[in-house]
Amino acid sequence: MKQTETVRGHLTAFVQLLESEREALLENRGERVATIVEEKQTFLHTMAAVDLKTVDSSILKPLIETIRQLQETNLILTKQTLHYHKVVLDALGEGKKTGKTYSKQGTPTSSNQANLLNQSF
Repeated sequence: MKQTETVRGHLTAFVQLLESEREALLENRGERVATIVEEKQTFLHTMAAVDLKTVDSSILKPLIETIRQLQETNLILTKQTLHYHKVVLDALGEGKKTGKTYSKQGTPTSSNQANLLNQSF
């Protein structure tokens, strides 16, 4: 029973860590997310040393389900953030295209202006 309480304490701390990660992801605080990832790795090393055969799993199932849901939420937030950054970088990366425009005389000319948005449909 003592082992179960120890594991419960670790899992509760991990839930709080995941909630902090979710908040950091929502606030786009990359440095904080990196610190949390390191803390999560430390937690995984700690849990790897625990003998789960001596733990009453029925007591821990609600915490484990909460952890699973938080992990899924954080993964979705991470993917959304990465996609957003990719879209922005792609849009800015296309910025040095030379476009074709028409001069006042009606002849085609090249434009060297930076295009921040892809205006093709």
